[in-house]
Amino acid sequence: MRVGLFVPCYVDAFEPEVGIATLELLERLGLDVDYPRDLQNRSIRLAR
Repeated sequence: MRVGLFVPCYVDAFEPEVGIATLELLERLGLDVDYPRDLQNRSIRLAR
């Protein structure tokens, strides 16, 4: 199964190990994880 992982910018900035641990867990569970970078940039623009 393919899933998209969204890590908010504040998590990436202050607790990056949370995003890394989430990615590792999802991959261990056999999921194909996609990190849509264009969605990350769009969320930053919408938050402003």
